[in-house]
Amino acid sequence: MTLNIVCPRWSVINALYAGIIFTIGAFTETSQAQQVQGVRPNLSLAAAMAAALSGNSGVLLARTQEDSAKGSSQTARGLFDITLNAKVGETRTHTPLKQVTRDTILAAGQDFHYDQTNVTIAQVEASKLFKNGLQASLLASHTATTSNLNSFTGQPRQSIGALAFQLQIPLLRNSGNIGFASLNAANLKTLAAREDLEFTVSKIVLRSALAYWDYLAKTQRLVIAYNSERRGKKSLDELRKLIAADETPRAEINLGQASQNDRRGTRNAAEQALLVSRQKLGRVLGLNAEAAMLINELADAFPKINSLTIDFVARKEVIIARALEVRSDLLSLRKSHEAAQILLDAAHENGRAQLDLVLGVTQSGLAESKSPSTFGPGFGQNYGQGYSGHLVFKMPLQNNAALGLIRQKKAKLHAQRVMVNELEYEISSTIVTSTYAMVHAVEQLKEANLAVKTYAMGLANERTKRRLGLSTLIDILNVEDRYNNALLSAVQARQAYASAIAQFLFSTGMLVLRQGEFYTAPIAQLLNPSAINARLLMEDTR
Repeated sequence: MTLNIVCPRWSVINALYAGIIFTIGAFTETSQAQQVQGVRPNLSLAAAMAAALSGNSGVLLARTQEDSAKGSSQTARGLFDITLNAKVGETRTHTPLKQVTRDTILAAGQDFHYDQTNVTIAQVEASKLFKNGLQASLLASHTATTSNLNSFTGQPRQSIGALAFQLQIPLLRNSGNIGFASLNAANLKTLAAREDLEFTVSKIVLRSALAYWDYLAKTQRLVIAYNSERRGKKSLDELRKLIAADETPRAEINLGQASQNDRRGTRNAAEQALLVSRQKLGRVLGLNAEAAMLINELADAFPKINSLTIDFVARKEVIIARALEVRSDLLSLRKSHEAAQILLDAAHENGRAQLDLVLGVTQSGLAESKSPSTFGPGFGQNYGQGYSGHLVFKMPLQNNAALGLIRQKKAKLHAQRVMVNELEYEISSTIVTSTYAMVHAVEQLKEANLAVKTYAMGLANERTKRRLGLSTLIDILNVEDRYNNALLSAVQARQAYASAIAQFLFSTGMLVLRQGEFYTAPIAQLLNPSAINARLLMEDTR
C-alpha cells in the first residue's frame, strides 16, 4: 500500500522500531510478522531522504520563506481591492440669535434664543484602483436637516440625496499597465521563493545522501579495524605459543604487542568516528541526539561500478544546457532579476510628472417634510445631472526622491545580472568537475579493488614464507598494514564514487522532482548511474 503523505518527524523514529519503510512522499508497510516481533529494520536511503524532507530545519525554514513571499504577493493584490467606506452620524449646532431676530420671532408669538440645527448624514463610498492606473469611485450620500425655526420660517425639513461618480485617469505617471508593477514583481518573487524551496530541498537531499554514504563508510572502516584487531590477537596468541616452545625469540613479543596496541587504538578511533557520523546523519534527518543513536545498520550498499560515466563526459555540453534551464537556484535568481527590471521600469515611470484627468458626474434629489431616517424620497426627485472635469498636475522641481529610487533600482538590477552570470558559470564548471569526478572515482575504485586482491594474496604468501622461516614478523606486519590501508582506500573509493553520483545529480538539477507540494528524490539514480542515463535519454526524446 502506498500513500502520499507529509512525513512527520516521529515517523522516522517509529520506522526504526515498527518496520515502516519510507519512500519520498510515500510509505510502505512491512510485514505484520516484523511488527509483532519488534524487528528494527535497517535504514534505507529512501527512508533517510523522507526523514530529512519532513524534519530538517532547513526545509521547514524554506517553507516559511515561501509562505512569507505568498503573503507579500497577497498584500500587493490588496492595492487593487474594492474599498468600501461608510459613515453615519448626526451633528447638532446651536447658533445664538441676534436681538433683532429674536424680536421678530417674539412678534410672531414665539421665543427662541438660538437656532438649533440637526444634520443627519449617511454616506457610502466604493472606490477601486485598476491595474491600468485608473481610479474610480462611487459615492452615495443622504443628508437630512431640521431646525427649531422650521415652524417660524415655514420651511419644512429637508432631505437631500446625492450620487457622485468620479474617474481619475493618469495621463503621464502611473499610466498604462505600469500601475501593475508592484503586483507583477511580488508574484515573481513568490515564484522565486518556490524555486528557493526546491533548491533547499535539493541541498538537503544531497546532504542526506553524503551523510548516509559517510555513515556506511565509517561502518565498513570499523569492520576493517575490528578484523585487523582480531587478526592481530590471533597472531599474538600464535606468537606466544611459538615463544613458549622456544621456536621464536622472546624479543618478538614486543613488536607483536606494539602492533596490537596500535590496532586497538585504530579500532577505538573508528568507533568514535562512527559515533560522530551517526550523529551527523541524525542531524540531517532532523532527529534529536537520542533518536539518532537508534540508527544502526544501513539497508543500501554503495553503488556498483558503472562505465556509463564515460557517456556523461561525451554529452556534458547537452547536460550543461539542460541544467541551465532547470536548476532551481538559477531560475529563482532569474525571476528575481525579472522582478528587479519591472521595479526599475516602474521607478522610471514614477519619475515623470503627474498629470491626471479627473471626470465626474453627480445627481441630486430633494425631499421635504420627510423623516431624517427616510432615504428613498431624497433620491427620487431628480433635476438632471451635473458634470465636472479638471486636470491635476504635480511635479517636484528637483525630483530627488524619484531619481534616487531609479539609482537604487539600477544598482540592484545590475547586481542581479552579475549574480546570474556568475551562477551560470559556476553551474557549468561544477557539472564538468562532477562529471569527471565520477569517471576518476570509477578508475580509483577499480584500482583500489585490485590492490586489495593483490595485498590479500601477498599477505597469504608472506605468512606461508613465515612458516617456512623465509620471512620475519616485521615483514608480515608491513604487508598486513598495507593490506589494511588498501581495504580502507577501497572503502574511501566506494564512498567517493557514491558521493560523486549525488554531486552530479545535484549540479545538473536532477536530485529532486517536484510533484505539487511534494518532492521526491531519485533513489534509483543515486544507486545506479544507468538510471541517470535512461532519464536523460527519455528527456531527449520528448
